[in-house]
Amino acid sequence: MKRHLVLFAAVALAVGATPAQVPGGDPVHTDNMRHVGTVTWDDQWRTDDGRKIDTLGGTDVEFATIVDEATGEARDYAFAGTYRNGLQVVDITDPETATRVATYDCQIMQGDVQVFRHPTAGWLASYTADSGYNQWHSTCHDDAGVSGGDVGSFLVDVNDPTAPVAVAFVPFEGGSHNQTVHPDGTHLYNSRSDSAGVLEIADITDLDAVRFTTLDIGRDDSHDITFRADGERAYSAALDHSVIIDTVDPSNPRIVADIVDPAVTLHHQADPVRIGDRDFLVINDELAGAAGNEFCPGGGLHVYDITDEANPEKVGAFFIPEATVAEGARTGAGGAITCTSHVFRMYEEEELLTIAWFGAGVRVVDLSGLGDTPPVSAGVLGETLTPGMREIGFWRDPVDSDAWAAKVFEFDEDGSAYIFSNDQTRGLDIFRFEADAPEASSSNGQWLSPAAALQRTLDLRAAGFEGLDRPYCDLRGRL
Repeated sequence: MKRHLVLFAAVALAVGATPAQVPGGDPVHTDNMRHVGTVTWDDQWRTDDGRKIDTLGGTDVEFATIVDEATGEARDYAFAGTYRNGLQVVDITDPETATRVATYDCQIMQGDVQVFRHPTAGWLASYTADSGYNQWHSTCHDDAGVSGGDVGSFLVDVNDPTAPVAVAFVPFEGGSHNQTVHPDGTHLYNSRSDSAGVLEIADITDLDAVRFTTLDIGRDDSHDITFRADGERAYSAALDHSVIIDTVDPSNPRIVADIVDPAVTLHHQADPVRIGDRDFLVINDELAGAAGNEFCPGGGLHVYDITDEANPEKVGAFFIPEATVAEGARTGAGGAITCTSHVFRMYEEEELLTIAWFGAGVRVVDLSGLGDTPPVSAGVLGETLTPGMREIGFWRDPVDSDAWAAKVFEFDEDGSAYIFSNDQTRGLDIFRFEADAPEASSSNGQWLSPAAALQRTLDLRAAGFEGLDRPYCDLRGRL
């Protein structure tokens, strides 16, 4: 994650508007990626203090199919988080005519969102107020009965997606940078991304009597957590390391393995995937905190074989094709361009990954080659490797792309899908990925051996790359 110092204006649509083209440059894309449209929102809360760029402030995006209790009709929704622009709810039942149906006045940062089923409260969206940023008193504070300065996670009732309302607040002293709810819907795992070195767990079974516990994970704090679908494992990216956690009993987790990788400058997200008969963990490196470093393609995706989960073995690292640093929105520190891997999602059945790469736009990556990677690929510099991952589609606007998260809600039988990308500058972009269309890409990116990936980072350090010589404490709470 990142903290912006300078921000870019975008056109806003009224509630009920359908996707529209956002002003930008001439998009660059593969033939299998079509831009459907962009749903934007009122940016008044981010412009009242004189901000001029990046005013839509898009962060994460999640989805749910919710049944209207009155009519029995099921509709699909995207819940888009923002920096101070509130929780945005978009009806995506027909992605070609997606419509914003609600804006919940919750002027907090950074607005990481999760949507889940609670055993008694039904559909809830958790929404984060981080201690690393300013917060503004708004409707969600009044609804939850807390002050504008409180930090932690709001729990917002979205059983009626057109009328969100906060029904509880889970406070954390260090705030909530990100948070993830266990598949059982009763345990919220908090990522505070500061110096405490702990993972915080809130038992939210009873929303009126939340209970707290912690897990010491050593080194830095959890930055992001992903649960395995069965809920028995969690994977935490914790800035300077990643952790595999046994969550069979979510109230009493224990550490299974700890991954320290000198090739990774900042562990931002760690997600599991099974390809063939092997289990992998993909860790993305948000190069030096993505503070607008003018280096493209920035940090990549580092892959571990975790079939023997107590003994993870690195098999390689993936980087998208080179992109010109002059392309993308200048929204990083000092008006620089940010270009590095960020929020991604993997789809086991389709063996695909979608990822937002900030100024480099939205990318689609084929994971099928991971099953053919050597069990342990220490590698040597310059060796030719069979790619474990390769890019097969992309879309970016050379003027204002600043994609934060890119995810698919559901796939067609042939592997085609709509991709939803929450963008800092543009709003909620919607793309159509056609699985059977020509890739028409001049490059599928780079697949590096572990040795080559390490040498790449060492070369950056030796060249004095800005940010890599700073201690992690300079970055905590600001990523």
